[in-house]
Amino acid sequence: MKQLNFAQFFSYFMGLFAFAIIALPKLNGLFILLLALVIAFGHVKKLFTWKFNWSSLFFIALYLAYLIGILFSEDKTEGLKYAEYKLSFLIIPIAFSMVPKFEFNLRHAIYGLVLGVLFLATLGLKNGFECYEGHDLSWLRYCFTSSLISPIHHPTYFSCYIIFSLATVYYGFKKKWLAFSSLNVFLFFVVGLLLYLLCMSLAGILFLGLVIAFIVVFYLKKKLTLKWFLPLMGATLVGLILAIRFAPIVKDEVNDGKKAYEQFAQNPDRFLFEHAKDSVIEGNHVRLIMWKVSLDLIAENPLGVGTGSVDEHLNRRLKRYGLHQMAELDYNPHNQFLQTALELGLLGLTLLLSLFVFILYFSIKHKSLLLFLLIGCLVFNSLFESMFQRQSGIVFFTFWISLLVMEILQRTQAKKNSNLT
Repeated sequence: MKQLNFAQFFSYFMGLFAFAIIALPKLNGLFILLLALVIAFGHVKKLFTWKFNWSSLFFIALYLAYLIGILFSEDKTEGLKYAEYKLSFLIIPIAFSMVPKFEFNLRHAIYGLVLGVLFLATLGLKNGFECYEGHDLSWLRYCFTSSLISPIHHPTYFSCYIIFSLATVYYGFKKKWLAFSSLNVFLFFVVGLLLYLLCMSLAGILFLGLVIAFIVVFYLKKKLTLKWFLPLMGATLVGLILAIRFAPIVKDEVNDGKKAYEQFAQNPDRFLFEHAKDSVIEGNHVRLIMWKVSLDLIAENPLGVGTGSVDEHLNRRLKRYGLHQMAELDYNPHNQFLQTALELGLLGLTLLLSLFVFILYFSIKHKSLLLFLLIGCLVFNSLFESMFQRQSGIVFFTFWISLLVMEILQRTQAKKNSNLT
C-alpha cells in the first residue's frame, strides 16, 4: 500500500471511528480492535514513528491502577469485568503514541463527529415525536427533553458531544473546509444549542455559561477597547441571568438544584434520613446523597475498596441510612473524582488529577482551544457525573484526547523538520 493511499485511508477511518463511537456504541469493541490493527499495519510499513507523550502514560498508568485494584476487590470476577470494560484506557493511548510521518489533519474525524451528533439528534427527535403522538401540549417537555431526546447516551454525555462538535465546526469554518460554509455552521449552531438545552443537564448548562463567559472575555478583549468591552460583558451577564430566570427549562433546573443544595448544607445526615421515606428521589437529591455516602467511605478506605467493589460498598451504606430504594438502583457516586478515590484510593485519584492537569497544560502550551474545551468539559462534568464509568465517556474522551494530542505532536514535528531543511 502506498503511503499516500494509506494516509487517505487513515484519515477516513478516523472519521468512521468518530462517527461509530457516537452512533453505534455497541460496536465500540470492534472499532477499537480495527483501530489497533490499522495503526499496527502503518507502523509495520514504517509510516508511523513512536512518540512518547505524558497523556498516554497517565492513561496507561490509570489502567494499571485498575488492574492492581482487582487484588483488593471483594469480587475478583467483577473486578476483571471492570478491567475489560476500561481497556480503552490502554489500547487507544498506545495506538496514538504512534505519530504519522505523513501529513494528517482532523477534517474527516470532525466530519464523523458532526454526523454522529446529527444522527443522535435525528434519533432523539424521532423518539420525541413517537412519545408525543396522541398527547396534548403538556407532554412536549416530557417527550423532547432529557433521556427521551438522548435515548442512546446519558444526556450529560450527549451535551458534551454537542458542545465539542460546535467547537470543531467553528474550527472547520476557520480552516475553510468543504461543507463548513457560514450558513451550514449557523444552522448547526442553532440546532446544536437547542438540543444542548433539551438535554436538561444542569452541569451542561453551567458549563455553557462558563464557555460563553470565556469567549466574551477572550475574544472581545482582543477586539474592542475598554469603552465597548465592559458594556458588552455586562450585557452578556444580564442575558445569562435573564435566561436562567425566565427560560422554563433552565430556570427549573437551576432552582431545583439550588433548593436541594441549601437543604443539604443545613444538615447532611438529616438530609439522608429524611429521604429514606421518599418513594422517588429527584436527580439533584440523588447526587448529594451519593456524594455524602462516598466521602464517608473514602475517609474509611483511603487506599480504596478495590476495582469493581464500589457499588457493593455504596449499597451497604445506603441501606444503613434506610435508602433501600436507591441501593436497588446501583447508583455510582455521580462524581468521577469521588468514584476514582473510592475505587482506587488516593493514589488513583492522584493519577486522574495528573492526567487532567497535564492535558490542560498541554492544551495551553500548544494553544489548542479544541483540546482545552474538551478537557475542560470532561473535568467540569466530572464534578457532577462519573464520566469514566460508561463507555460513552471512556471511549469518546480517550479517543479525542489521544487524537488531538497526536495531531498536535505530528504538526509540531513537521514544523521542526521544515525549519531544519
